[in-house]
Amino acid sequence: MKITDRSHTLVRGSILLLSHVLFIWPSRVSVILCVGMGDPTFEGLVLAGGKSTRMGIDKAMLMTGDQTFLEHQIFILREAGCRRVRVAARPDTDSAGSGYDWLYDRCPDLGPLEPIAHGLGTMMESHLVVLAVDLPMMTPRFVRELMRRCDASRGCVPLTAKGWEPLAAIYEKSLAERASEQISRGVLSIRELVDFGIGTNLLSSWEVEATDRELFLNVNHPGDVPNHGLLSSRRPWFPRAGSP
Repeated sequence: MKITDRSHTLVRGSILLLSHVLFIWPSRVSVILCVGMGDPTFEGLVLAGGKSTRMGIDKAMLMTGDQTFLEHQIFILREAGCRRVRVAARPDTDSAGSGYDWLYDRCPDLGPLEPIAHGLGTMMESHLVVLAVDLPMMTPRFVRELMRRCDASRGCVPLTAKGWEPLAAIYEKSLAERASEQISRGVLSIRELVDFGIGTNLLSSWEVEATDRELFLNVNHPGDVPNHGLLSSRRPWFPRAGSP
């Protein structure tokens, strides 16, 4: 009888401890639960909440071939295998009739860390594939290779001669806690999040081949694409009809 009572007490204590851990450290528990659970699953997030001040018009509505930049990035993420793709945007974005799954910035003007934190904290998969809207050279092939370099408890960030490429990277879900903590401290550097992820083994790095570095061409000014012959010769680039 004493053994039974003791066992009962131990079981109750274990349940209480587990419930406390689950309540206090949900993101850390997710790391533990991910271990041994097999392959990672992916959700996509297109970062389209910038003001496009230097471009003068909304970069998401620029054209690459017969698609807008936004349509192109959504296609890339879906083609690469993301189970769901959301679009991070400013709260005043005119999204009526678009049919997209929108994730509105809770606090605009905090840069890309805010939508990444929001996406990590609300996604249904184990990994978030982040892709900036103004990287029109990106391809599904590259994103699939990035996915291949992830495992159940670790994402992957590309490394080029310029350094980390955090706006075309994959983040493991438990980084949500760190991203939110940085925002609460006013530390909005996405590279600091990457450094933390690398240091805690929640991110791995992948040194990109020289032949793929053009995929990270960032379009900020009207002259960026016309002056880059490789892109302008591959795909027509022009504002959507009716744009300012």
